[in-house]
Amino acid sequence: MNYRTKALWLPALGTFTLSMMLLTVLQISGFQPRFYWLSKTGMSMQPYLMFYLPWLIALPLIGAVAASWSQRAGGKPILRLLAALAPPIGMVLFFFVIVPLLALLSSMLMPLFLHGAGHGRIPRTVHAPPMIAVVAALVSWVLLPAVGLLLGAAPFLRRPHAQS
Repeated sequence: MNYRTKALWLPALGTFTLSMMLLTVLQISGFQPRFYWLSKTGMSMQPYLMFYLPWLIALPLIGAVAASWSQRAGGKPILRLLAALAPPIGMVLFFFVIVPLLALLSSMLMPLFLHGAGHGRIPRTVHAPPMIAVVAALVSWVLLPAVGLLLGAAPFLRRPHAQS
């Protein structure tokens, strides 16, 4: 196994898997997220911040495990940081790559399905979410988890002391 796999990819995959498994277990066991509404309008789709507090509290431990794992594998500080921040990096990719691709794909395929169903008018536009909703999602799913993971990884980001 090469250096990059041992020092980055395995700890990053472990961090991502552990954090998502913990979130899944919390959801299945009935923990409800806390919602903080950002808008008090009468619209049905209001932007909000969503926090799974037990998950956010556990993230520093998960970040410490990832950075420690990478350090034991001989990872440089930047690799330790990337391994610890794997879940928020994955969420950024999800929000800025996967979601837009799915929206584009659905806007291309929807006219085919609607035309065959006998609908008279085919919608040609894809409505983008309001910017406040995008910011709220990034804060809830990227920024706060990154801070939690970074808090746990911080002690492992310094170079190890020379042993005598």
